[in-house]
Amino acid sequence: MMKGNRWAPSQGPAMGRSVMVATAQPLATQAGLDVLRDGGNAVDAAVCISMLLAVTKPMRCQVGGDVFYLIYWAETGKVTAINGSGVAPGTATLEAYASGLPDRGIRASAVPGFVDGVLEARNRFGSRSLQQLMQPAIGYARDGFPISLRLATLIAQHADVLRSFPATGEIFLPSGRLPQPGEILQQQDLSRTLEAIAADGRDGFYKGAFAAALLKVSAQQGGHYTPDDLPAHYTVVTDPVTASYRGLTVYEQPPVSQGHIVLEELGILEGFDLAGRSPEEPDLIHLMVEAKKLAFADARQYAGDPEQSAFAVEHLLTPGFLAERRRSIDPRHASESPAAGKLEAMAHDTTSFAVVDAAGNAVAAIQSVFQPWGSGVVVDGTGVLLNNRLDGFVLEAGHPNALHPGKRPVHTLNQYIVTKDSRPVLIGGTPGGQQQVQTNIQVISAIVDAGCDVQTALDLPRWGHTAGFDVSMESRYDDGVYAELERRGHRVHRTGPWEGLMGRAAVISIDQKTGVRMGALDLRSEGAAAGW
Repeated sequence: MMKGNRWAPSQGPAMGRSVMVATAQPLATQAGLDVLRDGGNAVDAAVCISMLLAVTKPMRCQVGGDVFYLIYWAETGKVTAINGSGVAPGTATLEAYASGLPDRGIRASAVPGFVDGVLEARNRFGSRSLQQLMQPAIGYARDGFPISLRLATLIAQHADVLRSFPATGEIFLPSGRLPQPGEILQQQDLSRTLEAIAADGRDGFYKGAFAAALLKVSAQQGGHYTPDDLPAHYTVVTDPVTASYRGLTVYEQPPVSQGHIVLEELGILEGFDLAGRSPEEPDLIHLMVEAKKLAFADARQYAGDPEQSAFAVEHLLTPGFLAERRRSIDPRHASESPAAGKLEAMAHDTTSFAVVDAAGNAVAAIQSVFQPWGSGVVVDGTGVLLNNRLDGFVLEAGHPNALHPGKRPVHTLNQYIVTKDSRPVLIGGTPGGQQQVQTNIQVISAIVDAGCDVQTALDLPRWGHTAGFDVSMESRYDDGVYAELERRGHRVHRTGPWEGLMGRAAVISIDQKTGVRMGALDLRSEGAAAGW
């Protein structure tokens, strides 16, 4: 029943014996390779890529958003998690949002954590100057770059949002019209903001002209920022959360990331024999969907900012808890809305990329403004598009993820590094909101359990559970797969054959015997993998 990439164009994976870069934008892939060719390490390349993606994919991951890194450092064999997400502004209280959380506007944005997160990674692990690493981003912002088909499409799809914020529309809707693919997009204000960061580091953003401009816009548009919010921002650097799967160690971002959901799903699935089974088999899809429901139910009940709540993720990953959750799966019938498991004790739009250098250092990165175009607000005179990350909170007093000033919301952002004998064998991630963990599970299982190479794993058709009995499935499965899942109680909704909401993954594998790096980009993406 396994079709693999039978219906996919014949491409990839890219292969090399020294370095590999996989990003969702060809210009970013080239820039990362240039850094590596010049002697920079994987983190240097990641910093360059992150800054450039903030210019060339503004709808997904601009400077006003967030960034998460997982960094494997070969010299120590240690994985470090960098959480570059921001907190709720100083007067963003439950009372201030009594009428609900808005999707757009200044009141939807959290403090941007992207800049400090990227700089923290460079300061700890980089070997090249910030000025050098930021030159590609500054140049493409100042001189422009050709608008891709995907960027033009997302401008057209969200033109009403862009028009509703004059400073945003002025940049992305020149003279009020829709730009066409191949037109040159220049972002002069953004280039000056990037130059300030390159010259003055974090102070060039969190204490400079941008900070003053953000306070002004916040006061004009009814936002909740205070003068202390940006200077007080800090990046959380910590150990990742880990779990074993089939003899491998899987590293994920700790909370506030939802990386623990990936680990809980893997822990549930490890109790089933999946070796050699087709990822397109209805039995396997059913098990994965049901495991997803359980892990998400637990996350909704317990997850929150660990600095302000009692959330201890290790309780969700104990063998006893996982076994109890596994026993609750009915192999023949779908569940609708399972309850969270009982713990005995407890103290949307995005881009991802991966880099491996010649020394074996590896970075899995993901960055986002949340929904496409984030809050919609470009801060006047800065070119910076703000996120709408406050939508990640809940408005329920006492909940671990309740809105509170100075608190980080739960993030969908997560990525993974998988190691064997303390050396990386798989580095990857995907955008896609709540679909991220579902795509990551499908990709990891296809590689580890079914033995797929990285490109075949990304080319497989995908499913995505939304709520209740509803499951979206790409139209490339056999008809019998849909029929069997419907017989078990799933409500199947067929999407297009390469539905973008199913994730746009970037993955690199490393063969420990030969040292060969294989890089793959999702065909649902516009990016590229390359190396040597």
